[in-house]
Amino acid sequence: MNFTIKEIAKIIEASEPSADERLVHHLEFDSRKIKANDIFLTLPGVRDGVEFIDVARVNGAIEVIAPNVGLKTDDRLGALHKLAKAYIEKNDMKVVAITGSNGKTTTKDLVESVLSKKYKTYKTQGNYNNEIGMPYTVLSADYDTQILILEMGMDHEGDIDVLVNIAKPDYSIITIIGESHIENLGSRENIAKEKGKVKTGFTLIPEDEPLLDGTPVGLSKVTNVEQKEDSTKFTVKDLGEFEIPLSGLYNVENALKAIYLGLELNVDIKDIKDALKTVEVTKNRGDWHRLPNNISIFSDVYNANPTAMKLAIENFQNTTPKNVKNILVLGDMLELGENSTNYHKDLKTVINADEIFLYGDEMAALAAELPKANWFAKNAKEELISELKRAITPDTRVMLKASNSMKLSEVVDEILNT
Repeated sequence: MNFTIKEIAKIIEASEPSADERLVHHLEFDSRKIKANDIFLTLPGVRDGVEFIDVARVNGAIEVIAPNVGLKTDDRLGALHKLAKAYIEKNDMKVVAITGSNGKTTTKDLVESVLSKKYKTYKTQGNYNNEIGMPYTVLSADYDTQILILEMGMDHEGDIDVLVNIAKPDYSIITIIGESHIENLGSRENIAKEKGKVKTGFTLIPEDEPLLDGTPVGLSKVTNVEQKEDSTKFTVKDLGEFEIPLSGLYNVENALKAIYLGLELNVDIKDIKDALKTVEVTKNRGDWHRLPNNISIFSDVYNANPTAMKLAIENFQNTTPKNVKNILVLGDMLELGENSTNYHKDLKTVINADEIFLYGDEMAALAAELPKANWFAKNAKEELISELKRAITPDTRVMLKASNSMKLSEVVDEILNT
C-alpha cells in the first residue's frame, strides 16, 4: 500500500482526523497475519475483530480501524470498500472483472498469465471474490500494479453492484450463465441480469448466450481440436495454433476469452500462446493426480452446477483411453431451488461410465434413474471411500465432482494417501 495513516483516516471518514504521516505497509483483518507497519481492520463476525487488537499490536500493527479506538468508524466493511476504491483511483490501476456461474477461477488464471507478459498484474488469490475478499485483494496488490484481475462472485441480487461500485471495471469477462444460486435468484434470466452488471467497459461474453450483451467469443472461431487427458491443442481462425494444459472444450472457451482480451490490450500473439501453454491454474479446479498402475484421479470438487457437471462428465468420458475403466463420483449440486430434483435426474442423459458412485441426499434422485449406480447418504462418506477404494484397480480413471460444501476433497485425499 502507499497510504499514510492520515490519508486512511480521511478516506474512511473516521470520526476524528489523524495527522500521522507514517506509511502503512499492508491492511489485514486477521490479527495473526499482522506484521510490522500494518494496519488492523477489526471486522465484525462470530468474534468481533476488536477482541484481537492487542494481538495485532503485539504483532506490529501501527494503527487499528475500530468503532471506539484508533481510526474510529462504525462502518468497518464500508471502510474497507472505500479504501479499495481509493487505492485503485490513486494508483491509476486498470481492472479486469471476471464473473460467471462456472470457470471464473480458471479464466482468471488464464487471463493473468496472458496479461502478465506485458503488464504488472495482480489477481484474486484463492476464492477471495466477495464483498470482503475482493477489496482485500485490491489492497494486497503492489501500488505499482498496472492491471488488477478480479473475480466477482455472487450469491444474491445486488452482490455484483457492490463489487462493481468498488472496482469500476475497465474490462469484463462473463464465462457462462448456469444454474448456480438459482435458488436465490429464481431464474437464469435473473442470474444473467445480475452477472451482466459487470459490463462497464469492453466485455467478452459466450457466443451462444442471448441473455447477455457484449462481444461474443466462442467455439465457432475454433478448428482442429486435439484433446488429451490433461491438455488441448486447437486452432483459432486467423491466429494459429494454441495449446493449454487443460482438457475440455469449456476450457478452450475460457482460453479464447483470455486470447481476445490479450489482443484488446495489445499483448503480442506469440506471448499469448506461450502464456497459455505454461499457465499454472488454481488447485481443485480440475486437477489430475497420477498414481501407480495407470490409475488417474481427476479432482474437480470446488464447484458444481448442472451445466458445468454435464460438461465435465462428457469431457471425462470422451477422453478415456481404450481398455481403461471409468468411474464417476458425483456429489450434490446445491442451491438449485425447487427444480433441484429434476436437475439431478437430468444428469442421466450424459452418463456412460463403467461404475457410478453418487453421494448426498440430492443425488438420490439420480440414483433412482440409474440402476447400476451406488448411492451413499451424506453421513456415509466413510462407506463411500471404502467402496471406491475397492473399485479402483489398475487401469482406472476416476472423476470426482460436487459442490464444495460436500467436501469430496476429503475423499480425494483418502484415495491419494492410500
